[in-house]
Amino acid sequence: MSAIAGAAPGADAEQCDTPLPPAPAQPQPVLLHVVRHPQDRGFDTIFLQLPNGHLAADSDALKQIGIDARPPESTRVEGHYYDLDRFDGVDYALNPCTQTLTVNAAALRSIHVISLRPEPEPESSAVTLPRSGYARFDLVYAHTAGSDAISGFMDLGLTLQQGQLTSGLLYNDDEAIRLDTAWTLPVPDTLTTLRLGDSITRGGLLGSARRLSGIQWGSDFSLQPTLVTFPQPSAKGMALIPSSVDVYVNDVLRSRNQVDAGPFQLNDIPVFTGDGTVRLVVTDLLGRSQVLEYAFYATPQLLNAGLTDFSFAAGFSRLNYGTRSNDYGPGSVSTLFRHGFSDQITLETQFESGDQSMYAATGITSQLGTLGVLQLGIAGAGGDANGGQLNARFERIDPSWSLRAQWLSGGQHFVRIGETTPSSIRRSLVELSWNRPNWGSIAASWLENLDGNGSRINGVTLSVTPHSLFDIFVTAGVRYDLNDEHQHSAYLLMSYAWGGQTNLNASAQHDSGGNTYTASASHRSRGPLGWQTRATRSAGEFQRTTLGSAYVDPRAVISAELDDVDTGTAYRAGIQTEFAMLDQDWFWTRPLSGPFAVVDTGAVSNVRVFNENHLVGSTDESGLLLVPGLRPYQFNRLSVADDDFTIERRIDGIRREVMAPGFGGIRVPFVSEETAARRLRLELDEQQPVPPGADIVVRETGEATFAGFNGETLLSGPQADYTLDVRWKDGLCRAQVRLNAHDRLGDPLQPVRCVSLDSLQDESP
Repeated sequence: MSAIAGAAPGADAEQCDTPLPPAPAQPQPVLLHVVRHPQDRGFDTIFLQLPNGHLAADSDALKQIGIDARPPESTRVEGHYYDLDRFDGVDYALNPCTQTLTVNAAALRSIHVISLRPEPEPESSAVTLPRSGYARFDLVYAHTAGSDAISGFMDLGLTLQQGQLTSGLLYNDDEAIRLDTAWTLPVPDTLTTLRLGDSITRGGLLGSARRLSGIQWGSDFSLQPTLVTFPQPSAKGMALIPSSVDVYVNDVLRSRNQVDAGPFQLNDIPVFTGDGTVRLVVTDLLGRSQVLEYAFYATPQLLNAGLTDFSFAAGFSRLNYGTRSNDYGPGSVSTLFRHGFSDQITLETQFESGDQSMYAATGITSQLGTLGVLQLGIAGAGGDANGGQLNARFERIDPSWSLRAQWLSGGQHFVRIGETTPSSIRRSLVELSWNRPNWGSIAASWLENLDGNGSRINGVTLSVTPHSLFDIFVTAGVRYDLNDEHQHSAYLLMSYAWGGQTNLNASAQHDSGGNTYTASASHRSRGPLGWQTRATRSAGEFQRTTLGSAYVDPRAVISAELDDVDTGTAYRAGIQTEFAMLDQDWFWTRPLSGPFAVVDTGAVSNVRVFNENHLVGSTDESGLLLVPGLRPYQFNRLSVADDDFTIERRIDGIRREVMAPGFGGIRVPFVSEETAARRLRLELDEQQPVPPGADIVVRETGEATFAGFNGETLLSGPQADYTLDVRWKDGLCRAQVRLNAHDRLGDPLQPVRCVSLDSLQDESP
């Protein structure tokens, strides 16, 4: 607290030399103008001047000053008045000349909390899925050593409001093999997905993923792309007066915010994973700046406090996937549950039960401040498989250096459901990398692994990547086997990108088999369509030459390849294409990835369509165009070129924001209505044209236009009688025009008499 006589610090009032009046014998009310910072217009309120020279304010005035919390009883002096001098963190200055009180109570104001987390898409943007589907084909013909073979892959999908049914089929050597068949139903409101049929279970910290045929239900955070599932850092600061706060993450500006005077807190600052620094630059209204820095460590291995991630699957194990269609093992159940206990700790449990075995595991992921992340886990199995396993991992990611370490130890008979032998009985791994922007990077690792078959791996690797020179990237590395000196190897890689379309690569490798040298070149056209070519030559231990080319067309990808090796020459040709369906419309297109849209302009052809301001194509004769590559569960901005519509057509807007589904298609209509239109020549008496530039107003619609050379103008609209009021510098006239439904701009010019208003009785201009 401080009470100062004279001009208030930073106030605009002139210097005041008048001393403060003597303190009254009894509390005395005084009317003062209060300002909280130099740019504040302030407010008037009544204070009590106390016998000890202090000022007291009531609760309403305290709130206006910025003291939001309930005042402590120790500050109460008279009824509902509170002594300002008894508040810690309140400074004030009184200017007796202007009766102005400047108060700084920023330290006592409630914290202004701002979340920088992206707002989720509004619930009203839920997508209604029309009926859509696709049939995707990938066919390959091969000629090798006098024999011919045809292989291929077919993927079918049908999307309804209730979800999507998909099935894949592999054809090879006169045999058709079914791959995955499943019905998928996403539920965006709960961020979960239900899948019936073939699926892949989630392995978690200690488990392993496996193929299962049955039911799977679990969390699916991809249904809300703006959701960040891992904790992001917060930063606090103090603003003495209203200020702007610039947020820099690793020297990159990420956000700019306005805060009021007082303490503030920025939550959910968008950062990259790993170690870094958040820097706040607080600039007040007077241009003064202060810089605050905070170190952080962010990792996607943690969950936000209170966030739950789960998966449940039950069914039969899928065996010999890719070689047999319907080969199932015994039934099993698999569950995974993860929960963010706090922003620093995430707990995890997993349970699996099969025909004659059972598996359970639990683990914890903990953030060690800004040092890194530690994961600890323990697992056990019973039944045919018995034993246990311990697992410990540590990870640190830093722009300059990173470290990853793992230690695993388990019993010889410990296997998870779906395994026949342990993938690792003992495993030790250490990976270290060092990076400098102007120098390059160095990476080293050591791996020792003993699997259930008794095979042991024990080796050290080292790789060096110098800073690129003239856009040439070079990487050199060696591997040293600590068990077998004959397994040592070394390699050298070089790459060069030219103009963003041409890539040149070269490599040399030495191992126990000898030396191998490879050179390759590839070139592609600009944009997604056009030619792609590649050539590869290998020499050394074996000789190989590969030449290939592909042409990407809007309807297919056609490829051809020649592969020459020591044993002979093989020729391959392939085509990839797709047929997509939306309601009753079918489209022949190249293979799609993700959801698509069908732009419908109402039978208007050759209308250019843009996706996020990038030209996609033009509508066909039916006024339709398939737009691929939409971002699922996000707003996509589609637009059409309005100058591709004739003047006779009125369009209800050229831009649409549509939320794409997770799969399938959505129709985006651009409704246009064909109206009558006619070219007119407005004539005065003696067939003199209306002066160029004359203003024209269509009385029925209020539409304004003007007259061109020789009094020519355009009139469009539905069939009706129209009145045109024409005004120019020296006169006024009125014309009566009849538009018929069949009138078009291509019709001959129509002369229309424009009668001077001076010759019309009872008409006022």
